[in-house]
Amino acid sequence: MTIYIFLMLFTLGFSTIIMSQNVKLLKDEDLENAMIYATVENAVKDYREGKPVYRLVLSSKGYVHLPEEICEIKTLQELQLPWNELVDLPGCLSELKNLQKLNLVWNFFKYCPPVICELENLKFLNLPGNGRKYLPANFKNLKKIEHLILTDYNFIEFPSVILEMTNLKTLVISDCKLKNIPDSISNLKKLESIYLKSNKLTDLPDELFEIETLTSINIEVNKLPLKLCREYSTKEDIEKLRNKLSERRLKNK
Repeated sequence: MTIYIFLMLFTLGFSTIIMSQNVKLLKDEDLENAMIYATVENAVKDYREGKPVYRLVLSSKGYVHLPEEICEIKTLQELQLPWNELVDLPGCLSELKNLQKLNLVWNFFKYCPPVICELENLKFLNLPGNGRKYLPANFKNLKKIEHLILTDYNFIEFPSVILEMTNLKTLVISDCKLKNIPDSISNLKKLESIYLKSNKLTDLPDELFEIETLTSINIEVNKLPLKLCREYSTKEDIEKLRNKLSERRLKNK
């Protein structure tokens, strides 16, 4: 019996190692159709049985600390943790080399969990600020990020580390008390949408409008004239906004 149990455990461990080395990364459209696991127990159980687990959604579970068993699931590509009470993330999450989507909205982080900056394959990150003023310097390690959502920060200035995320397509910086956008925003040459709702902006740099891929700007609830504080979702609308801002600058000289 003892030998039988040992062989079972050995086989299980060996199959898990093989799986972690030969993970099939799903494309975005395939990932959306993959099975969603809603408990850590079921996800870990199926993974240990040799089944690939791609998506784990743990909404409103009351977690203060995330169960470290999640770190076993090497196939995991999407981890959703909204509406919990998390104050930190376990360092072992860095072992999830295939993780591409991480949603941390509505938690209690007082600082950016260091392990996030080790998740270098992330493409989507929703990271609330809870009043923080800065992003860590090694945030720039997230070179593959395409969609970044930052809300509820007290940014003293635009975070320069974001300007090194040159694969960004969607940038949301809302309710962050931003007063200006730097000219170097033009570094984000793949940017398609920028949402700057609920800040303290009084202008936008011309360099933003020179990003050829840009098709959507949202500047609702800012310190610009009320008629300008809205969403612009066509190239034509964006060009009109640029002209109106230029005219306003000339009048204010």
